Amino acid sequence: MNMIIHVIWLQKNAMIPFKKLHLIICFLFLALIKLCGQDLLNYSNSSKYANHLFKNKQYSLSVIEYERVSFMEPADTLAKLRIVQSYRYMHDYKRAKTRLRNFFPVKMADCPKDFALEYVTILFHEHQFDSAYNFINKNQTIELSKRNEYKFGTLLMQYKWHEATSFADNYLIYNQKPQKFDALYNVATQGIDIKYKKPYCAALFSAIIPGSGKVYTKDWKDGIYAFIVVSAFSWLTYNSIKNNGLNFNSVFFGTIAISFYSANIYGSHKSAKKYNRRINERIAGEVQGILFNDY
Repeated sequence: MNMIIHVIWLQKNAMIPFKKLHLIICFLFLALIKLCGQDLLNYSNSSKYANHLFKNKQYSLSVIEYERVSFMEPADTLAKLRIVQSYRYMHDYKRAKTRLRNFFPVKMADCPKDFALEYVTILFHEHQFDSAYNFINKNQTIELSKRNEYKFGTLLMQYKWHEATSFADNYLIYNQKPQKFDALYNVATQGIDIKYKKPYCAALFSAIIPGSGKVYTKDWKDGIYAFIVVSAFSWLTYNSIKNNGLNFNSVFFGTIAISFYSANIYGSHKSAKKYNRRINERIAGEVQGILFNDY
């Protein structure tokens, strides 16, 4: 209505022809009627808009819309599922679990399959593998073969290679092989063959020959650098003492040599841990890729 009054004011002050003014007013009036005839915030339109946001990966906005849709229609299970998924895609696992517990306050283990899969996925992302294993044991809505794939996965994610292979072998005696068991079993056999680097060995090697602990952990560049630096300053220290006795230069060079030598031992210990962590992270990514590539 304010817009129509504004148009009439323009006609009086800007000398808009009456016929054009009449057409503009009619157009605005019809648009106003059509707009009033639609409830843009009703359940159907809100659902469509929420789906559009979710499809375009605007999860921070989609979760707000789905919350409103769920409030308008509490029986809409898809909206509830999308709320949990939106939080998971935002890596807000705490809120995702809170909403799941709100939706199923009595017994989470009996929640529908899609919600149960979401819960397991979230627990995997949080590295709560024991909780995931216990939940899978109690849940009956996920089919048996998939539950056992996840059980297998929880053991692999904890690097329990022998326990994982034993679990798979015992399961296959009485049951048909699930779809993803071959890929998971390959990871388990690879895990058994992994040769982890021992941090104390890396430190000992570098204590004997500077840089050798880094070489042991496949860090050739740092290993060679440490060897050259420690050797160079050790020689400068020795040469300074030999020619001039104990003086400022010999103390200075000696301090640097000892500092690099000590740091080289500590760094080798850390390098071994880093090497092992990279292997574990690669395996964890591989396992999650197998389990969740279709979800």
